[in-house]
Parts: sequence; structure tokens; C-alpha cells
Amino acid sequence: MLAVAARKRKMIEFFLEIASEEIPPRMQKRSLHDLEEIFCKNLEKMNLSYERSKTYITSRRMALIISGLPLRQQDVVEEKRGPGVYADKKAITGFLKSNSISINQCIKKSVKGKEYYFATITNKGSKTEDIIGKILDITFKSLVWPKSMRWGEGSDRWVRPIKNLVCIFNGKTVPFSYASVDSTNVTTGHRFLNPKSFVVKNSEGYISKLYQSKVIIDQEKRKKTLEDQLKKKATEKKLSLALDDSLLEELNGLVEWPVVFTGSINSRHMRLPEEIIISVLQKQQKYIPLLKKDKKISQYFLIVCDREEGGSSNEIVSGNERVLSARLEDANFFWKQDVSTPLEDFVPGLKKRTFHSKLGSMEEKRERMTRLALAISDCISEKDVEKVKRACFLAKADLNSQMVNQFPELQGIIGGLYSEFDKEDPSVAAAIAEHYSPIGPKDQIPSSSLGTIISLADKIDNLLAFFSIGAKPTGSRDPFALRRSALGIIRIILEKEIKLPLLKILKQSNFNSEKLAAEILDFLKERLKVFLREAGFRHDFVDAVYGVKEDDLARLMQRMKAIKAFIQTKEGADLLAAFHRASSILSSDQKNGEELSDIVIDSGLLIEKEEKQLFRTLSETIELSREKLRSNDYEATMALFSKLRQPLDNFFDNVMVNCKDQKIKLNRLRLLSSFCTTVGLIADFSKIRV
Repeated sequence: MLAVAARKRKMIEFFLEIASEEIPPRMQKRSLHDLEEIFCKNLEKMNLSYERSKTYITSRRMALIISGLPLRQQDVVEEKRGPGVYADKKAITGFLKSNSISINQCIKKSVKGKEYYFATITNKGSKTEDIIGKILDITFKSLVWPKSMRWGEGSDRWVRPIKNLVCIFNGKTVPFSYASVDSTNVTTGHRFLNPKSFVVKNSEGYISKLYQSKVIIDQEKRKKTLEDQLKKKATEKKLSLALDDSLLEELNGLVEWPVVFTGSINSRHMRLPEEIIISVLQKQQKYIPLLKKDKKISQYFLIVCDREEGGSSNEIVSGNERVLSARLEDANFFWKQDVSTPLEDFVPGLKKRTFHSKLGSMEEKRERMTRLALAISDCISEKDVEKVKRACFLAKADLNSQMVNQFPELQGIIGGLYSEFDKEDPSVAAAIAEHYSPIGPKDQIPSSSLGTIISLADKIDNLLAFFSIGAKPTGSRDPFALRRSALGIIRIILEKEIKLPLLKILKQSNFNSEKLAAEILDFLKERLKVFLREAGFRHDFVDAVYGVKEDDLARLMQRMKAIKAFIQTKEGADLLAAFHRASSILSSDQKNGEELSDIVIDSGLLIEKEEKQLFRTLSETIELSREKLRSNDYEATMALFSKLRQPLDNFFDNVMVNCKDQKIKLNRLRLLSSFCTTVGLIADFSKIRV
């Protein structure tokens, strides 16, 4: 019987579909997460348990499925204390009336020597279908979009006008209304390929009927279908895809029934630099370039449509080819216009281009970048200062070009191409082209030394400038992409293993503020903490390394790797246990008022052979570890620390720390304190779990 009841409960589900006009792909993932989270949290608040939740999204509909719901809330039984037995009759009558009970339903209990009436009250749980409508109302009003709109005469907002609402619980329609749209149990298929309506009874039938109606509601299955088609088309041409995850996600968010077509680029446009062609294809038109074996661009590209192949296929392809041809014709015109003028002639125009109303012009930004770049180059021994200055001088010049004005995503790339055209030094041209990199978490970092310097200077200035006017990231808001700048700095430093004293460089900026420099360093270290945790480092390891004062992110990472490797060994685990034991003894004695203001150990007070041995080994370790730390050899330092394990074990086994002689006791405590301080040179081991 219990198994039958469980199966019946599994069948009880709530189903919601919100059909609307096109939802921008960039908003889909976050909104779907928020819809599920808000709804499920309110289920829990309403004392409604469930087994699992599932969400789906396309460009024109969101779906939420909650399975394993009960038919009603559980009854809540509580015991209420009423008036005293000898209280006024009105008070007793009021208690009985307010709880709809009689005096016979009460029991008497003694509390602190006085008798009171107590009643067991059962609050019947409400029907789930009655509660869901309230939860829906809360969910719809709580879901926040980056941009939303109102339509019609109502005040309700959504990302785009809602066209239809399907709300079903246990096979029945749940009455609900939002933005003047009433809930129903009917939805429609693909708006072009199969717009017929059908009745929804449950999620399984919904998914199946949608597929028959040319809609793949499951975003992961749709993505796989799209990717398979793209690979097939590329294989047919014996070419490869120039496709990144972000473009694939965006294309997946634009369609409900993906179909891929192959188009070709007019041969006269193939003379344009391929960086421009690829940018127009990917960024402007959302097409996928196809590459030759040498990774050079071919004349073919792929088009993702929300239509089936058929009689209109040729019109679809030719229409997209005409649009692309017009965009490339524009690019060709802007290219010819721009290269007729040397890139350096665009630099004076930076004085008239505003970086930010509170931070001055792009020219001022360029000057700040130059100062930072020179400070960075000095720290990483870049000898050619003139190239650093030249790259900074030209880095932002392409912002005044016609090409970047029309295709802003090409900034930097265009500067690099125009520098090459002007016969600038190749390293300067490369630095200009890649100084915005990395833009995203998977984007490549600058490959050249000069590009690395200019990129770091640009990103560090962004942080300094916006923090100086109080425009810091807050919560989910980061209008100036400062977290992205911080991640770019972190990735460049870590991937290139650059030893960079950040505090020194930050203080040398035009802002010249120790407080601001410290604030930026803290921000970078917090972003690094997130980066490390996402990379799989344990939280306690991260906290331990952050317990040491350090402004060099590469050294922080080296410490992290050394600790991780060391603690995973038997010697490391034993030493960590010994550290915690020593810390516990020290902590206990400090609570008892023992003074350890210094850790000078009196060798004359060392009596037992085990404490003498620990003192000798510790003295040798201190001297050698400081030498290793000066050369940033953290692995070797940890290896030195491992030699302390056996002397420590012998000390703990054979030496009484809390002896009667106060001087000897304090000397032994200082010996332990010296050990903890020595190990603490590399990290705060008290933060690491045993």
C-alpha cells in the first residue's frame, strides 16, 4: 500500500508554461534559475514538500515542472496554553471561543506551581491548488529582469509581452492571472512550422506534443541537435567550425527548432582582413565561419534558422548572403577611408572623447595607462621603454576610426591592423591588438610581453578610476565590468606566472592614494579567492594562504599549490596535526595568563634531550626556510618543515610542557610558539582543517 501511495504522489505535479514574445538569449539562463528558485523557496515557506523541480526555456516560452507535490499541506498540531484554571470566566470563554473548542477539550497542567488550561489545536492544511495561485503571484512579481516592460493598460511587468499562461496542478487548471492574461490548459506549437493549439495534461505529454509541433523545449537537447547539425554541415564542406560556447548558447537561445543552412561570401570581400570578416559574421550577423585546414577563413559560413528546409531554403540563404554582403561592403568602405590616414593622426581626437563624466577624456585615460605600464614594465624587466610608450600612445587611437564607430567590438583589433598597415613595429601592433584581452573567462590572454603590460595597465586603471569615484560593483550590478577586469588581471598574472608587487604599482598610479591602492588589492584578492575556489581549491587552504600578508598574486598561487601538495602527503598531515596540537597548548596557556610577548628561547633552560633536539632542528629550519622563501621556493620550504615532524612527536611524547618550574614552562611554550611562527611564514595553518 505504501509503494502505491508513493507512486501516486510521484504523479502529482505542477506545470507552468509562460509563453511570450522573444526573450533575449543573454537573459534566459539567469531568469530560468530565478523563476525556479523563487517558486521553490515559496513552496518551502508554505510547508509544501516536493521531490524535484525541472525547468526548460526557448526563445518564446519558459516552463517549470514541480513533481512529487502533496494534495494539501500537512496538518499542524500545536499545544496552546490558556488562562489559569481560576482566571476570570470571560478570559476562559474568550480562549475557548477563539480556538473553537469546549472546556471538555482542555486539559489542566501545572506551570511553576500554578494550574493552566491547555488545548491541543489542529490547524488543517490548505489544499495545494489553493496555495499555488498565491505562490505564482509572489513569483511573477518577485522575478527581476535586467530590462522589463509594461504593455496594455496594466502595471505588471515582464521581459516581453506575455501571450499565454498554462498552469496545471494534478491535471487541472489552476486559476491565475498576470498582466491581463488568464491561465489555461492550452498551448501552441511553433509559430511558423506548426502553430496549432493543443491541450496540456501533464509535462510528459507537453514535451512530446511540443516536439511533434516543431519545438524542442529542452534547451540541452536543442543545443545538442544544433551542434550536431553544425558539425555535419562543416564536414560536408571538409571544413571546421569557428564556434565558441557563448555564440552556440546565443544561437540556441534564438530558436525553437534549429535548422542550419550553408551560405558563401562574395569573393570580392575575401580581400578584407579575416579578423574583420569573422567579427562581422559572428558578432554582427550571428553566423558561424568555416575554416580551412590551416585555420584560415574559407568563403563558407553557416546560418542558424528557426525554419525547416524546403521550398524557401534558397530564398533564406540568398537573403542572408545579401545582408552579409551589405555589411562587408560597409566594412570595406570604412577600411579604405581609415587607412588613408595614419593611426597616430586619430590620437588628438581622444581629448574630445569622454571616458567617463567624472574621470575625464580618453586622452587622460591614455596618460594614466602609460604611467602604469611603465611601472609594470620596470617590475617585470621590460627593457624597451620606448615601445611601451608607443603602444600606450596608439592603444586607444582606433576609437576615433570609422570602422570601430560602426563595429565597436573590433576596438583594439582594428588598432593592431592599422598599425601593421602603417609599418609600426610588429610587437607594438600586436600589443595594441590584444590589449583588451582577455575579455571573457575563456578568452585567450595576451601572447606577447608588450601586450601583457598594456593589458594589465588598461585593466588596473579601470579598477583605480572607477573605485576612486565610488563606482564599485554591488551585488549583481557591475555596470563597468570591473569584476571582468579583475579576472583578466588575475588570469594574466597566474597563467604567465608574473611576479608583480601590486601594492607598489597601485601606489604609483596617478591617483597616488594608499587607501585606494589597499582597496583595489583587497578587491583583486577577493576575486582571486572566488577564482581559486572555482578551480577546486579547498576553502580552508585559501583562507590559510590569505592569512599571510602578500600582494603578489603569483606568489599566493605558488603558496596555494605547495600547501595543497604538502598536506596531501603523510608528512604534511602529521605536521598539520602537530601544529594544531601546539596551537591548542599555546591557546590554553594564553587564556590562563601566560605571557609570550617574545619567542626568544633560552637554550640554557632546555633540559630534556627531546626539547634540545627540537630546538636544534627548529633553528636550522628557520635559517634555511628564510633562504628558500627569499627565492619563493615554497615546495622546498614545505619539505624543510616536514623534518620537524619527528622531533615534535618526540617532544610531545616525552616532555611535560606544563611543569611546575615557571621559567622552564615558559621556555617550552616559546619553543612551540617559535615552531608555529616558523610554519606561519608560508600560511596560517590554524585555518586548515585536520
